Amino acid sequence: MIPFAVELREVSLVRNDRFILNNITWSVSPKQQAAIVGPNGAGKSTLVRVLLGYLWPTRGTVTVAGCTFGQNDLHRMRHDVKLVQSALPYEWDAGLSVREVIHTGFEGTLVVYEPMSDEQQAQVDRMIDRVGLGRVRYSRYDVLSTGEKVRTQLARALITRPKVLILDEPTAGLDIRGREELIDFLEDLGNQPDSPAVIVVTHHTEELPRNTGNVLLVSNGQTVCSGSPENVFTSDNLSQAYRCVVHVDKQDGRFYLRASVRGGNKLFRTSS
Repeated sequence: MIPFAVELREVSLVRNDRFILNNITWSVSPKQQAAIVGPNGAGKSTLVRVLLGYLWPTRGTVTVAGCTFGQNDLHRMRHDVKLVQSALPYEWDAGLSVREVIHTGFEGTLVVYEPMSDEQQAQVDRMIDRVGLGRVRYSRYDVLSTGEKVRTQLARALITRPKVLILDEPTAGLDIRGREELIDFLEDLGNQPDSPAVIVVTHHTEELPRNTGNVLLVSNGQTVCSGSPENVFTSDNLSQAYRCVVHVDKQDGRFYLRASVRGGNKLFRTSS
């Protein structure tokens, strides 16, 4: 087994003499549920693009799914790392059904080039049942609800049993029931023997599964702190990251934040 599903060592990314990421060090163990948390503009999406090999760090070492950038084949790595987003920068071929979209996961394409084998059909149908899409398995993807599309993406991502699953703002656009169903699914996934390492990227701590055990809190491209949710999600750490007074409530294993900004940002106000 690989020692870490993800390992970042002193990773920085510089653009136009500006640090987009600055000296990020973090690791995620195989099968671990983890999270990257921070405000808008913190560098979360940039870090995801680095993890996927779409951006190359200016300095530092990146190892994902046993592949160290610059030393191994990134094409192989991308087979083992899958991304799920509620808002995709692309769409599948118009008219594809749920089953066909999931089938494209075997080759990583946006269209279906070859018919499914009997074994692939069986795998797709098992995955459809696993994510709760049995009622719409033959429906066209483009007429699904946002929640059903996210579940279809999850099924497509998991069909090849990746080592790392990254979910970037996966609950954006979901109603409260859809959000809770997705969180329940991720919690169940984390308890399965074939679970990949799961990294949820969000700025809402209440969207994290209860079994999240490893958090990277970032702000302005830098690490505020990392570790267990109990150690990371403190008022002091979150107030520093979000640049306002943040109060933390833990309920039923999940962390809920309240921000205090009335009357101006008193935490960071300086005297004239």
